[in-house]
Amino acid sequence: MTSVTSEIFNINKSLRIDESIESQRFVEYEPTNTSAYNESTDITIDISAQDNFVLPSKSYLLIEGVLKTSADAAYDAKANVSLVNNAVAFLFSKLVYQLNGSEVESISDPGQATLMRNILIYDENHNASSGMSLCWVRDLDDGGAKETNGGHVLRHSLVIGKGRGSFSFVVPLAHLFGFCTDYKQVLYGCKHTLKLSRAGNDNAILRGAASTTDGAPFKVGGAGKIVLNKIMWFMPHVLPSLEVKTALMEMIASKIKIDIPYRALHSESTEVPAGKTSHDWRISTQSGNVAPRWLIIGFQTARENNQEKNNAIFDHLKATKVFVTLNSDEYPGNATTQDYDFSTYRISRAYKDFRDFKSQYIGDNYLTGSTSINMTEFVELYPLFVIDLRYQTERLKNNIRDITVHFKCAANIPANTRIYGLVISDRLFTIRSDGNRFQTII
Repeated sequence: MTSVTSEIFNINKSLRIDESIESQRFVEYEPTNTSAYNESTDITIDISAQDNFVLPSKSYLLIEGVLKTSADAAYDAKANVSLVNNAVAFLFSKLVYQLNGSEVESISDPGQATLMRNILIYDENHNASSGMSLCWVRDLDDGGAKETNGGHVLRHSLVIGKGRGSFSFVVPLAHLFGFCTDYKQVLYGCKHTLKLSRAGNDNAILRGAASTTDGAPFKVGGAGKIVLNKIMWFMPHVLPSLEVKTALMEMIASKIKIDIPYRALHSESTEVPAGKTSHDWRISTQSGNVAPRWLIIGFQTARENNQEKNNAIFDHLKATKVFVTLNSDEYPGNATTQDYDFSTYRISRAYKDFRDFKSQYIGDNYLTGSTSINMTEFVELYPLFVIDLRYQTERLKNNIRDITVHFKCAANIPANTRIYGLVISDRLFTIRSDGNRFQTII
């Protein structure tokens, strides 16, 4: 038996101070086309940090604007209107991160995509504190624009009640991109580009129906619009100590090659044919060094572009079976034998997959790593189906050509129903120094 001395007896332990960073400051960058904030076009922000070490994982967007009536008037402080949860992401139809002109990550439907991932991993501390600074205040009750929905009441208080429509949000890029979530190191001499494709405003707004009668604490509020007046990208510039900088520059001068691994987000959606009880949907695969590890599936009915419907919650469609085939292999195993029943809460297997994702993704243990969403909220607000694709046969590895979602429902699929699929994949790209700075090789 080996003797072990407890750490409590290490009474002469020295204080360790990190002196490798001499300074760190956030530098702000604005779009090249500031006049396009409220147009259906791409908003581009470039960072040409040729001689700087920058830290994308800690960068963030500052987005400011105002929510007002469609007639350009300010809302009454009690008007039953506010922003949806994750509203900033819903203001854009596509987000793209480029490095030296090469695409690192591209996310369509970023409102739903980032909601689908982050609702699974954010805990209650985030929901109650730092989440509010990025308009992350999740819904309760049935997610409607009413006083029983605590999320709507709080968002209303922040935007309409306190600010009379004005807002200022700070959105970490780690909230939006898998690259910024996973890659924690600095980058040197690279050009960073962020492209934000502006969408309409309706998906980011939630208001009570026009037919609703006045009642505490809300009054009827008419249709609204969002006017953005500021978008800034704040990027940390890190100055290493002389010793560390000398070592780093020597590596760069040696024309070093660096592999950058991360888990990329890729989302797709399509309208589901109405009047059927089952459907198969093929998701396009990505080329290159990409290996799918999870697929998150969600349904929404008649929520798109409708301010009277909450676009930040999902519908279960009375689904009885949801599974995926990679080429011809089925995930999860024995999926065809499952038989969900949302009306009686016989959905424990689906909820377990939902609950376990956080510990799988972050690496926390079973008790601390589970989701903050309880089973009732899962059924009523966030019925997302999580398919674990991490364990694949050797035959499938690096040879996935087809991802197909299969689902069956206990009733006919309603009209205006969309299915959203978020694929989280292991991805790798390489940067190589030319002796002075890095070039990107995807």
